[in-house]
Amino acid sequence: MRKFKSVLGNGRTHSIHLILLIALIMLPGIIQGQSLEFQRTILSEKSGRHPLFIDLNNDGIKEILFTISAQNNHEITAFIAPNWEPAVICKIKYSSCDEITGDIDNDGDLDIIGRYLDGNDEGMVFWLENPSPESKALESEWNLHIIGPAEYIKEFDIADIDKNGQPDIIARAENWLYVFFQVIPDKWQVRQDPIHRHDGLAIGDLDMDGDQDIVLNGYWLENPFNSVWIMHIIDKRWFLQYEVPGTDNNCKVEVSDVNHDGYPDVIFSNAETSGHPVLWYEGSKNVSNPDDWKIHVIGEVDWCHSLRAGDMDNDGDIDIVTGELIQTHDYFAREALHPLIVFINNGQEPWEFITLSNEGCYGAGISDIDGDGDMDIITPKNYNTGPLQLWINKLK
Repeated sequence: MRKFKSVLGNGRTHSIHLILLIALIMLPGIIQGQSLEFQRTILSEKSGRHPLFIDLNNDGIKEILFTISAQNNHEITAFIAPNWEPAVICKIKYSSCDEITGDIDNDGDLDIIGRYLDGNDEGMVFWLENPSPESKALESEWNLHIIGPAEYIKEFDIADIDKNGQPDIIARAENWLYVFFQVIPDKWQVRQDPIHRHDGLAIGDLDMDGDQDIVLNGYWLENPFNSVWIMHIIDKRWFLQYEVPGTDNNCKVEVSDVNHDGYPDVIFSNAETSGHPVLWYEGSKNVSNPDDWKIHVIGEVDWCHSLRAGDMDNDGDIDIVTGELIQTHDYFAREALHPLIVFINNGQEPWEFITLSNEGCYGAGISDIDGDGDMDIITPKNYNTGPLQLWINKLK
């Protein structure tokens, strides 16, 4: 069996800007003869969540958005390339565990979708209208549009569920699934269905019938086209856990073709307990039968609150980025190691990996930030603790 390789990154340098602290760290690791390096930049020492990626000024380079904690409100803040100077684009009483982007009004730029508390402290799903794909996005106030009321949302996704050419919003609460069907950008019809608690949401055409299905913690819902959702079990372990209330059945879910066979596969991790492996389930022609989902081990990550699938080493297959949540209620857990890991897909189980940091990771995101053809990583340290970090992939 091939030995695992890990590289740890520590250390920090400070820039001359008081509002922008930058640390550059080259973290090399050799995987199958190929070097994989990341350069770490600290964007801010503030705490923030929900990393988003938007090319605000239409220059081909993405800006990074965080919802940063602020007094009384939250500040949706853009960090502008190339120096990553921060600019607040919206102040809002944000209230959700997730946030996404999508072109709601089909005008060629990306808007922001989330949930906030209105003047009566009622939770409302909203979208913020990007004023322009050009620099005006940083100079103009973004208009807020209400989609509809919802309980506290754990995760969002966006897809054309009813295939009418308009993007719809999928929102997962603890015990409810909301699908907000777009009629026009300011008119939505909602469908609300009970689901197994607690966390986990992804979208994909699992049965390859041409429409988008919904994957939750341990099962998937076949697109009903105005009928009842058809539930298909993948693995009951992800929705039949009976551990500490509030932390059982807390999952992260990804859908991707891990083994390059043309069928969508599903990846699960446990977000808020320890001792669980990160597993991927091999899709096939018969995804309606739980016995036909072959289980594969990626590796074991405690409190795996970050789970992202993407080709991190540019070898043509899907790798996995994971990050461990810091449990702030437990002093000893805060002092422990909380790794940010890139698992490398090489066809062996468990997978090889590189450890980029042991400082904690809450809700990582991946994207080609700098437009150089490889995938970069963005990480908040914890939901209530900075810093906010960018990891630039130096493969290219």
